[in-house]
Amino acid sequence: MNAIRIRWPDAALSPNGRVHYMVKHRAVRKYRELARYLGLGQKRLQNPVCALLPLTAVKRRRDLDNVLAALKPAFDGVTDAGWWSDDSAITEHHVLPEIHHPLWGENGILLMACERDELPMMQAAVARLRDGAAAGAPNEAIGVLLAASST
Repeated sequence: MNAIRIRWPDAALSPNGRVHYMVKHRAVRKYRELARYLGLGQKRLQNPVCALLPLTAVKRRRDLDNVLAALKPAFDGVTDAGWWSDDSAITEHHVLPEIHHPLWGENGILLMACERDELPMMQAAVARLRDGAAAGAPNEAIGVLLAASST
């Protein structure tokens, strides 16, 4: 399983954002490079399934469709990092309900991908993360998940 924790997308990346095209271009380039850097060293997937898990420090309703659309540069970045040959190879996208915990300090996204037959393993990892956040140790639970993904 591949996994990265990336910061929340800039408002300029939102489909509802009304910004100058150069401002959006710079935000796209910066976010794509960040995702590429974070995604380096992970394994190449042949039949990938992706899951997006919003990690929020503040309770607030969010439109998860817009979050998925704003993550296009992140998908391009992990494609550049070699997670798969092209992001059109992704067979499924799962946008999971967010996990809220004030200890996170800032909002982020946990971007995970695995082979289709490893989907139960990824679901179990998300369940352990939810349990860790409920137990008051969210950062340790994320650390365990990210360490397991890099092996």
